[in-house]
Amino acid sequence: MSITLSVWSCIATVQMEPQVEDRIKAIERLRLIAQENNEYREIIFEEGGVPPLQKLLKENIPLEPRITAVNALCLLADEKRANCIMKEMITTIVNRLSRTSPTTDQIKAANLVTATVEHNPKLKERTYYGGWTLTETKGMICLAKLVEMEQDELQYNCLMIIREITAIAESNSDFRRSAFKMTSLAAKAVVHGLLRIIKESDDRKLRIPAIKSIASLARSFSAKETQVISHLVALLDNTDQEVAMEAAIALQKFVCTENHLCLEYSK
Repeated sequence: MSITLSVWSCIATVQMEPQVEDRIKAIERLRLIAQENNEYREIIFEEGGVPPLQKLLKENIPLEPRITAVNALCLLADEKRANCIMKEMITTIVNRLSRTSPTTDQIKAANLVTATVEHNPKLKERTYYGGWTLTETKGMICLAKLVEMEQDELQYNCLMIIREITAIAESNSDFRRSAFKMTSLAAKAVVHGLLRIIKESDDRKLRIPAIKSIASLARSFSAKETQVISHLVALLDNTDQEVAMEAAIALQKFVCTENHLCLEYSK
């Protein structure tokens, strides 16, 4: 069977096959074809393979086929099509994270993001960076509110998404300056949520990624942000040694010479 015929068959199965198992196999086949080379990716795009994959993200189906669909979409999002494909994909996920969505949808959306990068770490920066730049502040405000208001799995997964985004911000100065201006509502919401966990939570599973996120943003704060320092200093005597150690590491990032406000923070 030619590649074009194989692509047609897979697209038809994704669109019309009622059995989830068969759709999963078809999506995986499309992903493998897309992985081969640019010519095959072009065929999938020209034959209409992208819309069915995007539509599938909105359906009430198990996590596995949606992860595979996201992986395929990321492969298809080359330089020519990255904006349109990634924007549609991330917008769908962000809409499901919205506070107006049912909790089950929010959990599925958060799970989708974390599971996607867990299964394919190479997509991590592209997925999270695209999540910020293509949705402006809406996505981060949704995440910040969910971290503050929710509990259990949803709260943890949203916190881990923020953790990954802040890690990228730490290593990418342009991204950090655009995404985490401390005068923006989104950045303030994120920091407020992180500091609340650091101050109030006794769960190290939440506290440690919150501390690490603040540490990654050490070069984003102004000299006036003394509460951030005080919250971290208070943890140095914490009975949980891992929490105390992460607080010390975070404080080091505030006073290291790479931080232009290191002298002010040292005081």
